Amino acid sequence: MKYLPLIAIACALAACEYKHETTVQPTPATAVVTPAPVASTAVVTTPAPPATSTTIYTR
Repeated sequence: MKYLPLIAIACALAACEYKHETTVQPTPATAVVTPAPVASTAVVTTPAPPATSTTIYTR
């Protein structure tokens, strides 16, 4: 009878170990990339004027 608590502890540890070994690990979620939402206002950029302008006169 004095070994009964030790046997109970050993059984509890064995059960926990068995549960740990048989637990199915979930697979990691795949990354889902969503496109950025379209802004309601459009940004319009105009090209910068050339650094030097050349005017050609013909006769």
